[in-house]
Amino acid sequence: NELYRERQFRMMVTFHGGMRILSYEWGSNDHVLRPQGTSTEAPDDVAQVAIAKKMQAAAGKDASGSWWYPMGTMTDTVYPVDGGMEDWSYAASWEPSPNPISVCKPTTYGGYPEERTRYPSEAIRSIVYLVEMDDLKG
Repeated sequence: NELYRERQFRMMVTFHGGMRILSYEWGSNDHVLRPQGTSTEAPDDVAQVAIAKKMQAAAGKDASGSWWYPMGTMTDTVYPVDGGMEDWSYAASWEPSPNPISVCKPTTYGGYPEERTRYPSEAIRSIVYLVEMDDLKG
């Protein structure tokens, strides 16, 4: 939280393991179309897809000619996660509160000032790519 209060992140990549995927917003249940279960388009979908295609091309293809990293939204390629860092980093300052993003009220370690969990609308707007690097996790 403090990093986001002090810096203006515009883009980030988070690396995980367990599958091979290059994904982007949305990745939370509040942006799932019902009944089909697919993701809605994020406001920056055109830019997200264009950048993802460049990243995908840079990673190349496997021996069979398929992209090393298939791509799509986090919801469509991985699964939706409420409270995930990726969607929070993208939309915490402009998604409605308390739904889907509620103000944090921590009580551990002496608590945390509630006013430091509110942000101006332009503060937290980082396009985030979740890259699942490989099927193996270790």
